Amino acid sequence: MRIVLDDFGTGYGSLNYLRSFPFDKVKLDRGLTAQPTRAADAGALVEAIVGLAGKLGMTALAEGVESAQQLDWMRAHGCAEAQGYFFGAGVPAGKIEPMLALGTPRQAA
Repeated sequence: MRIVLDDFGTGYGSLNYLRSFPFDKVKLDRGLTAQPTRAADAGALVEAIVGLAGKLGMTALAEGVESAQQLDWMRAHGCAEAQGYFFGAGVPAGKIEPMLALGTPRQAA
């Protein structure tokens, strides 16, 4: 079983939660990824969260990646995992298996 702390960086995603449960992954809130190059401190925050997650034995995933530029920016700041419309829109669970059978993930235009 894997446990993920969602929307880290906003709302209830406080540092204290990282100590209260054995999370496997931290998902960086889309507020940190939506317009990363516009905020001067965004890179420092992403690097700090990714580094903290790594030191605690967790991986970090960026939510809301919608362009190659965002993906490149997240990678440059240490985040190796991402999800968002750049990779494809969400689909109902029943459509996942047929998509996997094709062998190629659907790419956004």
